[in-house]
Amino acid sequence: MDLTQLANLGEFIGGIAVLATLAYLALQVRQNTSTLQSAAIQTVISDYRSRHIASLMSDADLMSIFVRGLQGLDRLEPAERPRFFFVLLDVVLQAQTVMELHHRGTLSLADYEVWIEGIAGYLRAPGARECWEDFKWGVDPEIAEALSSRLTQAPDGPSILHMQCIQVAGEAALGSNR
Repeated sequence: MDLTQLANLGEFIGGIAVLATLAYLALQVRQNTSTLQSAAIQTVISDYRSRHIASLMSDADLMSIFVRGLQGLDRLEPAERPRFFFVLLDVVLQAQTVMELHHRGTLSLADYEVWIEGIAGYLRAPGARECWEDFKWGVDPEIAEALSSRLTQAPDGPSILHMQCIQVAGEAALGSNR
């Protein structure tokens, strides 16, 4: 084997090594993307749990206000309405986080759709629907459009009030305020 043949063999082996390295890097990027997506959805769920669910579960008065507010603003005392408004606004602002994660590619379209539909489920409740016009101007226009579109396309779609546990909480809230 002369020097030219050795050089060609070296080039060939080098090319294979480069291809193997690129394949390995592609695999690592794919695994990293998957990890980021898992972390993103976990962060959204954890944030929702700690900011929304935990605050309602630890404060019976706030839970009562929220459930009665969902049923209709007329079920709330004037002093209770701001508390309902801001808890509901927090739920809607969660949609902005979800949208941002989706746009960055760290939250799948399926997860994004589930969250947006879930938040639309809150907004289909009579009291939330009354508030929506008051605060949709304060959220990202794209989220406002996505939620408004859901409400327009399926105004009678599933509402948070259709959930059995919310119905029971609502009856308890009404019973304690009669």
